[in-house]
Amino acid sequence: MENVLRATGMHGAELVLDFVGSTTTLALAGAVVAPYGAIRVPGQGGGTFPFETARTTTTLPRGTTISRPYSGTHQDLVDLVALARTHPLDIHITRYEFDRALSALDDLEHGHIAGRAVIVMA
Repeated sequence: MENVLRATGMHGAELVLDFVGSTTTLALAGAVVAPYGAIRVPGQGGGTFPFETARTTTTLPRGTTISRPYSGTHQDLVDLVALARTHPLDIHITRYEFDRALSALDDLEHGHIAGRAVIVMA
């Protein structure tokens, strides 16, 4: 959490992508998102995120939006995991250090990524 806040001048991240969706990662997302920032949670980790609307007790900064942009069902995920257990997957991952995150978005936009791009904190 401190690394993200330091990297953003203690402002917080304008966009947080939580591809896990566990209670722990959702709490981290809420802790590092900037005021009027956005949290997107395509992950299906089964986590929960407490949310209160009272201004003095809210767990999110003012103006934050949170959404679940996911198009499959939980059963789809179960089926995919079962398939992966019986048929080896050829997974292509391109890793980007946090300070190259914008390069990852550029590469994605220009079709230079085969498979998945992963941004990691050093």
